[in-house]
Amino acid sequence: MKRNIIINGALGLLLIGSMASCASDYLDTEPIASVTNAQVGKSTEDLMKAVNGIGWFMNYPQIVNGKVEGGGYPCGTTGEPYMMTYFGDCYGQDTYQNHFAVFQGGDMIRMLYVANNSYYSQAKAWGFYYTLIRQANAILDMVDGAEESIEGQRNQIKAQALTFRAHAYVRLLQIFGPRWQDSNNGERKCIVLRLHQGTEALPLVTMNEVLNQIYADCTEATTLFADPATYNERPNWSVPTYEVACGTFARAALLKQDWATAEKWAAEAQKGHEIMTNAQWCGGFMEACDDYLWTNSVNQDDRLTNISWAAYNACNGNYPNYWQIGSGNINIDLYEQMDPKDIRRTRFLMPDQINIDKAQFYKATVFNPTTMFFEGSNKKNRQILAAITTFMEQATPPTPSSGLEVATAYTDIGGRGTAPTYVFGAQVKFYAMGGSMQLCQYPFMRATEMLLTQAEACAMQGKTGDAQALISKLTQMRVPGSAAVTLTGDELIEFIRTQRRIELWGEGTTFFDLKRWNKHNVRRAWVENDPTSGNCPATYAIDIAPDEVNHWVFMLPRVESDYNKAIDVSELLW
Repeated sequence: MKRNIIINGALGLLLIGSMASCASDYLDTEPIASVTNAQVGKSTEDLMKAVNGIGWFMNYPQIVNGKVEGGGYPCGTTGEPYMMTYFGDCYGQDTYQNHFAVFQGGDMIRMLYVANNSYYSQAKAWGFYYTLIRQANAILDMVDGAEESIEGQRNQIKAQALTFRAHAYVRLLQIFGPRWQDSNNGERKCIVLRLHQGTEALPLVTMNEVLNQIYADCTEATTLFADPATYNERPNWSVPTYEVACGTFARAALLKQDWATAEKWAAEAQKGHEIMTNAQWCGGFMEACDDYLWTNSVNQDDRLTNISWAAYNACNGNYPNYWQIGSGNINIDLYEQMDPKDIRRTRFLMPDQINIDKAQFYKATVFNPTTMFFEGSNKKNRQILAAITTFMEQATPPTPSSGLEVATAYTDIGGRGTAPTYVFGAQVKFYAMGGSMQLCQYPFMRATEMLLTQAEACAMQGKTGDAQALISKLTQMRVPGSAAVTLTGDELIEFIRTQRRIELWGEGTTFFDLKRWNKHNVRRAWVENDPTSGNCPATYAIDIAPDEVNHWVFMLPRVESDYNKAIDVSELLW
């Protein structure tokens, strides 16, 4: 099966046929070439439409013949938010996603698919990010020869395409590349490096070769964005800016443990932006604010509805209620590392948030041991149910500036009559607005992430005072009345890492961070009548060391290795 897709329906680039309706279809799909340069257009105005098309593609599920369609799991939802949630969060220890456990038998969240080259989600990720790369390459191949429609637009287009490409390669390294400690100083082979249009067979290259290209792309992109002659009007939230290029540079530097570079570009990415206020952090992440550097654009006419990221992952999304599975919960071990006064605690259903004795949450008559679902039908739990209901009602954020309605978490928005399903540790951090439209702006990158990156980089370089000041800026906001951080050495490093896990919970970073930190991935099991135990069903509890499951390196999908005969798969195995 081969499928051709035009970005924006016209003048765009032909996308790789990477998203097929089911796993077996995709694994038999051969990549196809892009349209000719003449079809794309000869002007920078046309190429800007193609750039916007890449941004549009970043937030969309499977696209067939110009139409959004379902397929795969869940319902073909791909795009950047899905990749961040699936790979960045669900594989990590800090969240337990019931809908992945229920519909994938738990094998995924136990990391049993990491070395499986036939599993369709690896194929989705590979296809998605190489699609972005191919689109960016096509633009870069054409932009110098295009007629400039607006003065300085050529620089802008080139910088945006370079940033898209660098971002895609960062993600591919996070998923399919080794951690730096396992990379033989970057000389281990990992992925394919494509810098121009074409589908010719190319071999695997080293991690250093990919990082060198990312560094080169980000260097050129930041230089072009900063050039006074560059046209820098941002058409929408989906396309990169100078700050995004800086942030991408910082993310790449973290993968290399290049702390000086990470510090420099993380600091640069924050300039002109303020970290979220507490009210904004508790506001549902439905609309972008000054802390956002990159996100999807919200368009009410798109009507993604039940195939949007929010439909599955927002606490008031359609499927958490309709399928009665919840939308993800926090690991109690992370929750209990928050200061009791930390405002971020208020975004999770925990005993202290509803003034219930913690021991009640460890009774099989209150929470089902195999699912962690609250037993709301048990009449003996009426008091707890009333407290949970009040908590959910009070957690509902104010109406956003769009004026769109915001439903209460885990309630029936589809009129099906389904009862709410509450999970031990259920999140009320992410909301959808607009009822059945299921709209939200999921953050691809925030200034606060860059502050945390800068703090970590400073601590790793022994710049204790700078690291303390940076992390105190965040904690003294999130924990009102708290003192400045005075920790030093390893304690300071671990504190910064913990604050990163708390602040960015659910934002697609946990697994990638644990991997680069060389940490165990631990999700402790719930044990009846033991309030010191975890809050994960025993079936899905894990304790995975960094050197297990192929060193956390996802196996490149068979669709690539079967088609690309230049690849030696043996170079990817330990």
